[in-house]
Amino acid sequence: MSDVEFRPSQAVTILAGQHKGEPGLVWAVVGDKIEVLTLEGDYHVYSPAELEEAV
Repeated sequence: MSDVEFRPSQAVTILAGQHKGEPGLVWAVVGDKIEVLTLEGDYHVYSPAELEEAV
């Protein structure tokens, strides 16, 4: 069995964007976490509160 948690009822938004000036994909699982994958393959996970603090 995989450790992946599957929640089919949650909305997901996928955007092309930037992370610290680097192009990449940003996808948000609403109300839970924001995940970033850069074109170099770097993967980051943030809570909505963490991103609000950075603004």
